[in-house]
Amino acid sequence: MSLIEKLYLPFFEASDWHQAVMTTQGWTTILTLALLECLLSVDNAVVLAAQTKSLPDKKKISITR
Repeated sequence: MSLIEKLYLPFFEASDWHQAVMTTQGWTTILTLALLECLLSVDNAVVLAAQTKSLPDKKKISITR
């Protein structure tokens, strides 16, 4: 068995999927991860907005040749 099969084959086992989708603990984990992903996305948007706020406006930049 190759290294990739050893690493990823357990991810596709039906018992693991059953435990993740059919139990309260599994759904709690999935919802927690989804919530964290949303919060981190908002955090990234705020940081990018703060960084780009100081950039000059395109309309104010005059290009002369």
